[in-house]
Amino acid sequence: MYSDDDIITSVNTDDDIITANNSTVYDGNVVSSDDDIVITDSSQTNIQYIETTQINMDNSQTVTVDVKNDNSVVNNIYFESTKDSGKAKVVIEDLKDDTGLVEKPSGDVYKSFNIWIDSDNVNNIENAAVDFKVEKTWLKANGIDESSIVLNMYDNGKWVKVPITITGQDSTYVYFTAKVSEYSTFAITSKTITVNNTITSTSSDNDTEEKSGITRSEIIHILEMILAYLKGN
Repeated sequence: MYSDDDIITSVNTDDDIITANNSTVYDGNVVSSDDDIVITDSSQTNIQYIETTQINMDNSQTVTVDVKNDNSVVNNIYFESTKDSGKAKVVIEDLKDDTGLVEKPSGDVYKSFNIWIDSDNVNNIENAAVDFKVEKTWLKANGIDESSIVLNMYDNGKWVKVPITITGQDSTYVYFTAKVSEYSTFAITSKTITVNNTITSTSSDNDTEEKSGITRSEIIHILEMILAYLKGN
């Protein structure tokens, strides 16, 4: 995973090597099809899957990137281009469980992923969104309802929750969509449940009060008998 200061300035896919900011992020087998590049073997990095797509950015046009790898947690992304920028690179990375996050978001983490657009075009987009999915087996194993799923975006050194909407489901997945302010690092988690520890009175407390009340009554009754006896004498 990249730090806050890391922005992709170039994406090079020559000779089965992918570089970002002139540093190699993958060196292995690359499967290329037209303008799309899909990597399924990423044992040398913290990236589980990576998919690079070349797109055309035309002013006021909606750009949709469909993820070809069915194993990716991301289904597609889409945004509007605010400038005629020509060709651009979009990189979607599914991260491994041991991503080495400096600080994980709260809740149970399902998956995390990166979405990058090369820096020449990163500021030329608006109305960005991402569609993703969560396995029902994970929800069931962790006792989590789909309404408790949260999408967190890493922004300026902290995790920010992004509003999401459930769009559907099938026998395997629950599908979600989220509108985002930008593309960055994301983590899918469950909501954190806060337990309210409230101390309540128990029946033993009531029993003690009742016992104390009976004892006082008996004492008063005895005192009254003593006073009556003294007056009689």
